[in-house]
Amino acid sequence: MTLNIRQLLYPGAIVMLSIVMFFTKNLDPSLNSMPWIEIFSLIILAFYIRELYKKSPEFLFTSFYQIYALGGVAVSLLFVGAGIPMMEIDGTGSANGAFWIILIFFVFGLEAGKIGFYLSKANYFFRVKKISNRLSQNMVLLISASILAVGLYIFLIYGGAAISGQNRVAFWSSSIPSYLKFYPGLLSQTFFLIAFAYFNNKENRRKNALPILLVIFYFLATHIVAGEKFSAFILYINIWLFLQTGFVERRNFGWRFFAVGAIVLFGLLALVLGAYSILGEDLTFMLSRTAAQGELIWSVLNESSKILLYGDRFFCFFGCDQYNTGADFISARYVTFKMWNDIQTSESNLTGFMPALPILLWGIPLSLIIHVLFSIFFGWMQSGLIKSIKSRDLITSYFLYKIYFGLIIFWYASRISALSGVAISAAILFFWLLIFGRSYKYKPKEN
Repeated sequence: MTLNIRQLLYPGAIVMLSIVMFFTKNLDPSLNSMPWIEIFSLIILAFYIRELYKKSPEFLFTSFYQIYALGGVAVSLLFVGAGIPMMEIDGTGSANGAFWIILIFFVFGLEAGKIGFYLSKANYFFRVKKISNRLSQNMVLLISASILAVGLYIFLIYGGAAISGQNRVAFWSSSIPSYLKFYPGLLSQTFFLIAFAYFNNKENRRKNALPILLVIFYFLATHIVAGEKFSAFILYINIWLFLQTGFVERRNFGWRFFAVGAIVLFGLLALVLGAYSILGEDLTFMLSRTAAQGELIWSVLNESSKILLYGDRFFCFFGCDQYNTGADFISARYVTFKMWNDIQTSESNLTGFMPALPILLWGIPLSLIIHVLFSIFFGWMQSGLIKSIKSRDLITSYFLYKIYFGLIIFWYASRISALSGVAISAAILFFWLLIFGRSYKYKPKEN
């Protein structure tokens, strides 16, 4: 991997500008918001991402979730800084430097991930005995069709969350029997399989419309039956980009690919706005939801300088006192009493825990160091997963992705429960490789 001046210029400019603006805003909160400087920084960020695409497209596409997570918080903080009301914490926003902290974590995370991505030089650690291509394809189609059949049963008997007139959490907690509550999770857990089957079918030029039809039905079931609006489809996009990267050569990522991506994102936004309109919500509510991702980091940045430097309650990430998790700890600290009760009595939760929770517990310097270490590991895993997909190894790829994304959710969403899924997937993958894998020593090619 070679560096040029532009690869260092853009991230360096963003970090330097962010440091200066953070101290300017955080030390003197009375200063007016400066949205034009923030927008200018986003323009530099766009050029930085463009440079990543030119030099490291595989890394960029497989880092989609990280970009979405912190990029979404940054956009949210633009609204917060403009004074949009924040419902969960019952406050009105202002510019307090949180936007600039997010940009620092954003750039450091991507640069560290890029290092990890290129540290994985070996082609494979294992050669794995693969299931017959046609057999695995038929198995996936059968499993996916069965899952969609369960969704059709739920729709015919109980209706769908999107058309019930209730929000998703209320529908699944009050209208669906307990033995079917697993269904939304089952959809998201198995989309990788049907998407893999779609790309495999396309690569082998088979005249079989079933994979693409099942993909479409997955989208419909996810929205209409499960009631998901945005988060689940971000997961689907992340999976799609991993598979696109593993199946498609770089030269085929042309303007049509990006045009389709833009249409999909605007379509998701329209879907969210339409869903809120059906529920009778007005524009003020929709804007407040836009600000929701930035509420926690904005609240943390209003803490004392001592907490921002050294943190508070160092060992609370996995829970402390009456709080089961660090997410509960930070939520109870900032949200209203009513909102905290709603969180405890339902399956709803806040968003935007990263880097709000780490900063609150450990301070900015240590949180940034830990984020860099996680990002290096994520980049390393992304590289290995792409290689597994390129070998067309469905089973290994599937469990590697489950491990990778479980850890992503653990770090970016502070979801401790994701670790159990990571442990199960890692155990299954270990025994799969132990039984069907054959290790070998990697020898670099001679020049």
